[in-house]
Amino acid sequence: EDWDICKYHINSTVTDGYAITIITSRVVNRRDQPTEIEFHVKIPKNAFISQFKMSIEGQMYDGVVKAKKEAQQQYSEAMSRGQSAGLVRSLEEFTTSVTVAAHQKVTFELTHEELLKRRLGQYELQIYARPMQPVNDFKLDVHFHPTVEQQTLCGACGDDGLNGDLVIVYDVFRDDTLGHLKVQSQ
Repeated sequence: EDWDICKYHINSTVTDGYAITIITSRVVNRRDQPTEIEFHVKIPKNAFISQFKMSIEGQMYDGVVKAKKEAQQQYSEAMSRGQSAGLVRSLEEFTTSVTVAAHQKVTFELTHEELLKRRLGQYELQIYARPMQPVNDFKLDVHFHPTVEQQTLCGACGDDGLNGDLVIVYDVFRDDTLGHLKVQSQ
Protein backbone atom coordinates (compact mmCIF):
# COMPACT_ATOMS: atom_id res chain seq x y z
CA GLU A 1 0.00 0.00 0.00
CA ASP A 2 0.96 3.61 -0.41
CA TRP A 3 -0.13 4.44 3.12
CA ASP A 4 0.81 3.33 6.61
CA ILE A 5 -1.22 2.98 9.78
CA CYS A 6 0.99 4.69 12.35
CA LYS A 7 -1.49 4.37 15.26
CA TYR A 8 -4.26 1.87 15.99
CA HIS A 9 -5.88 2.05 19.43
CA ILE A 10 -8.93 0.21 20.72
CA ASN A 11 -10.32 1.32 24.07
CA SER A 12 -13.28 -0.62 25.43
CA THR A 13 -15.03 0.37 28.64
CA VAL A 14 -17.47 -2.10 30.14
CA THR A 15 -19.90 -1.21 32.91
CA ASP A 16 -21.95 -4.18 34.08
CA GLY A 17 -23.42 -5.43 30.81
CA TYR A 18 -22.84 -2.38 28.60
CA ALA A 19 -19.74 -1.78 26.46
CA ILE A 20 -18.50 1.41 24.79
CA THR A 21 -15.63 0.82 22.38
CA ILE A 22 -13.59 3.55 20.71
CA ILE A 23 -11.34 2.67 17.76
CA THR A 24 -8.78 5.29 16.74
CA SER A 25 -6.62 4.88 13.65
CA ARG A 26 -4.06 7.39 12.33
CA VAL A 27 -2.92 6.85 8.74
CA VAL A 28 -0.29 8.67 6.64
CA ASN A 29 -0.31 9.03 2.84
CA ARG A 30 3.28 8.35 1.69
CA ARG A 31 2.64 9.29 -1.95
CA ASP A 32 3.41 12.56 -3.74
CA GLN A 33 -0.23 12.88 -4.80
CA PRO A 34 -3.67 12.60 -3.17
CA THR A 35 -4.54 9.00 -2.34
CA GLU A 36 -7.78 7.28 -1.37
CA ILE A 37 -7.34 5.70 2.07
CA GLU A 38 -9.81 3.16 3.44
CA PHE A 39 -10.81 2.72 7.08
CA HIS A 40 -12.41 -0.67 7.70
CA VAL A 41 -13.74 -1.91 11.04
CA LYS A 42 -15.88 -4.93 11.84
CA ILE A 43 -18.65 -4.07 14.30
CA PRO A 44 -20.19 -6.68 16.64
CA LYS A 45 -23.60 -7.83 15.42
CA ASN A 46 -25.60 -6.25 18.27
CA ALA A 47 -23.60 -3.02 18.47
CA PHE A 48 -24.54 0.36 17.04
CA ILE A 49 -22.31 3.19 15.90
CA SER A 50 -22.80 6.18 18.18
CA GLN A 51 -20.12 8.49 16.76
CA PHE A 52 -17.68 8.78 13.88
CA LYS A 53 -15.10 11.53 13.44
CA MET A 54 -12.20 12.20 11.10
CA SER A 55 -9.37 14.68 11.50
CA ILE A 56 -7.71 15.71 8.24
CA GLU A 57 -5.00 18.38 8.03
CA GLY A 58 -5.92 19.61 11.52
CA GLN A 59 -9.64 19.96 10.80
CA MET A 60 -12.21 17.76 12.58
CA TYR A 61 -15.15 16.33 10.64
CA ASP A 62 -18.12 14.70 12.36
CA GLY A 63 -19.97 11.95 10.52
CA VAL A 64 -23.43 12.91 9.20
CA VAL A 65 -26.07 10.53 7.83
CA LYS A 66 -27.32 11.45 4.34
CA ALA A 67 -29.27 9.75 1.59
CA LYS A 68 -27.06 7.38 -0.43
CA LYS A 69 -27.34 9.32 -3.72
CA GLU A 70 -26.65 12.71 -2.12
CA ALA A 71 -23.68 11.35 -0.17
CA GLN A 72 -22.17 9.72 -3.28
CA GLN A 73 -22.58 12.94 -5.28
CA GLN A 74 -20.90 15.09 -2.61
CA TYR A 75 -18.06 12.59 -2.30
CA SER A 76 -17.49 12.48 -6.08
CA GLU A 77 -17.52 16.28 -6.35
CA ALA A 78 -14.97 16.65 -3.55
CA MET A 79 -12.68 14.02 -5.13
CA SER A 80 -12.83 15.74 -8.54
CA ARG A 81 -11.70 18.99 -6.86
CA GLY A 82 -8.82 17.14 -5.15
CA GLN A 83 -10.28 17.70 -1.68
CA SER A 84 -10.35 15.30 1.23
CA ALA A 85 -13.69 13.49 1.51
CA GLY A 86 -15.12 10.35 3.10
CA LEU A 87 -17.97 7.97 2.33
CA VAL A 88 -19.32 5.14 4.52
CA ARG A 89 -20.37 2.08 2.54
CA SER A 90 -21.61 -0.34 5.20
CA LEU A 91 -22.46 -0.44 8.91
CA GLU A 92 -21.81 -3.98 10.22
CA GLU A 93 -18.58 -4.00 8.21
CA PHE A 94 -17.98 -0.26 8.65
CA THR A 95 -15.94 1.01 5.71
CA THR A 96 -15.19 4.55 4.67
CA SER A 97 -12.88 5.93 2.00
CA VAL A 98 -11.11 9.24 2.31
CA THR A 99 -8.97 11.07 -0.22
CA VAL A 100 -5.94 12.39 1.64
CA ALA A 101 -3.53 14.97 0.21
CA ALA A 102 0.11 14.03 -0.48
CA HIS A 103 2.17 13.33 2.67
CA GLN A 104 -0.76 14.20 4.95
CA LYS A 105 -2.31 12.21 7.78
CA VAL A 106 -5.89 11.34 8.63
CA THR A 107 -7.19 10.20 12.01
CA PHE A 108 -10.36 8.11 12.18
CA GLU A 109 -12.31 7.69 15.42
CA LEU A 110 -15.28 5.35 15.56
CA THR A 111 -17.34 4.74 18.69
CA HIS A 112 -19.72 1.81 18.95
CA GLU A 113 -21.88 0.74 21.86
CA GLU A 114 -23.40 -2.58 22.76
CA LEU A 115 -25.74 -3.98 25.38
CA LEU A 116 -24.07 -7.31 26.15
CA LYS A 117 -26.16 -10.43 26.61
CA ARG A 118 -25.62 -12.65 29.63
CA ARG A 119 -25.42 -16.33 28.64
CA LEU A 120 -24.71 -19.25 30.95
CA GLY A 121 -24.00 -16.86 33.81
CA GLN A 122 -21.42 -14.81 31.91
CA TYR A 123 -21.17 -11.77 29.65
CA GLU A 124 -19.09 -11.92 26.50
CA LEU A 125 -17.42 -8.93 24.86
CA GLN A 126 -15.94 -9.47 21.42
CA ILE A 127 -13.42 -6.99 20.05
CA TYR A 128 -12.28 -7.21 16.43
CA ALA A 129 -8.61 -6.18 16.14
CA ARG A 130 -7.88 -6.16 12.42
CA PRO A 131 -5.65 -3.31 11.23
CA MET A 132 -4.47 -5.52 8.31
CA GLN A 133 -0.81 -4.49 8.69
CA PRO A 134 1.74 -4.35 11.50
CA VAL A 135 1.41 -1.08 13.44
CA ASN A 136 4.15 0.57 15.53
CA ASP A 137 1.64 2.13 17.97
CA PHE A 138 -0.92 -0.66 18.48
CA LYS A 139 -2.89 -0.70 21.75
CA LEU A 140 -5.86 -2.67 22.88
CA ASP A 141 -6.90 -1.21 26.21
CA VAL A 142 -7.54 -4.44 27.99
CA HIS A 143 -3.86 -4.56 29.01
CA PHE A 144 -2.70 -5.88 25.63
CA HIS A 145 0.07 -3.87 23.90
CA PRO A 146 1.78 -6.14 21.31
CA THR A 147 5.10 -5.08 19.79
CA VAL A 148 5.56 -5.03 16.00
CA GLU A 149 7.51 -8.28 16.33
CA GLN A 150 4.71 -9.95 18.36
CA GLN A 151 2.18 -8.88 15.70
CA THR A 152 4.06 -10.79 12.99
CA LEU A 153 5.22 -13.88 14.93
CA CYS A 154 1.90 -15.31 16.13
CA GLY A 155 0.72 -18.50 14.43
CA ALA A 156 -1.93 -16.87 12.22
CA CYS A 157 -0.32 -13.42 11.75
CA GLY A 158 2.24 -13.58 8.94
CA ASP A 159 3.16 -10.48 6.92
CA ASP A 160 -0.30 -8.95 7.39
CA GLY A 161 0.29 -8.56 11.11
CA LEU A 162 -2.18 -9.20 13.91
CA ASN A 163 -5.66 -9.66 12.47
CA GLY A 164 -7.94 -11.40 14.90
CA ASP A 165 -10.67 -11.19 17.47
CA LEU A 166 -10.41 -10.75 21.22
CA VAL A 167 -13.15 -12.36 23.26
CA ILE A 168 -13.50 -11.40 26.92
CA VAL A 169 -15.77 -13.53 29.09
CA TYR A 170 -16.71 -12.14 32.50
CA ASP A 171 -19.45 -11.92 35.09
CA VAL A 172 -20.63 -9.24 37.50
CA PHE A 173 -20.46 -9.78 41.27
CA ARG A 174 -23.97 -9.92 42.71
CA ASP A 175 -25.00 -9.65 46.35
CA ASP A 176 -26.86 -12.86 47.24
CA THR A 177 -29.26 -11.00 49.55
CA LEU A 178 -30.73 -8.96 46.71
CA GLY A 179 -33.98 -10.25 45.32
CA HIS A 180 -34.88 -12.30 48.41
CA LEU A 181 -38.00 -11.52 50.42
CA LYS A 182 -37.52 -11.28 54.16
CA VAL A 183 -40.58 -11.77 56.37
CA GLN A 184 -40.73 -10.60 59.97
CA SER A 185 -43.27 -11.69 62.57
CA GLN A 186 -44.90 -9.06 64.79
